[in-house]
Amino acid sequence: MKRAGNGPQNTAVAHKRVRMKEPQKPNRSSYVLRCWPEQDGQGNVSWRFELENVFTRQQRGFADMAALLDFLQNQFNEPGAASQEDGGRSK
Repeated sequence: MKRAGNGPQNTAVAHKRVRMKEPQKPNRSSYVLRCWPEQDGQGNVSWRFELENVFTRQQRGFADMAALLDFLQNQFNEPGAASQEDGGRSK
C-alpha cells in the first residue's frame, strides 16, 4: 500500500516551487572585455576598451587602459559594489 504524498510526483512539484522563486540579484560581476586599436591621422595607435555586463547587457567604453582599470578598481573597492543593481554602468 502506498502512502499519500511520498510518490515521485510530489518531489517534482516541490522542485518546481523552488525554481519559481524570485531570482536573487547576483553577488558577483561578470563582464565581457573588448579591446581594439584605433589609429589617429598622425599614425598613432591607441587602444580602446569596452566592458559589457553579462547580467544587465549594459556597455561602458573607455578611451584608455587607465580609465578601464580605474573603473574596475572602484567597482571592487566599495563594500557591496559587486552586487550593485545597475551592474556598474555609467552614473
